[in-house]
Amino acid sequence: VVVFRELDECLALLQSYQDEKFPLQRSVRGRIGTNDKESPNIAVVFQVYDEEERQEMLADLQRMAKEITPDFTIFYERGCQDLYLPLCGNWQEWVKVTPIKNPHLIGSIKEKVRRLLRGGKN
Repeated sequence: VVVFRELDECLALLQSYQDEKFPLQRSVRGRIGTNDKESPNIAVVFQVYDEEERQEMLADLQRMAKEITPDFTIFYERGCQDLYLPLCGNWQEWVKVTPIKNPHLIGSIKEKVRRLLRGGKN
């Protein structure tokens, strides 16, 4: 995730990445925008599937973002953490098989997933 103040900065990052890295042997997936209309920030979110790809992309994006503006934030996280944090704790502490810490929350998490899959409808 790379967070900027301006949409133009996000677009400049995408252009820089395309100019420098394409064509690639793999597809690049992600999104741009914000869920919070009150936030002054806009995020570019990339989806990666392995640690090697993540480390390479993180280094590239860090360097490219610095060339656009000094005012940015960059970090990575697991997208599934929103759903599984209450059940399994912080994703950075997960192991190959992580036990459920709060089994009493399974029902509410199932309902949350059901709503997400139905687009917020009950």
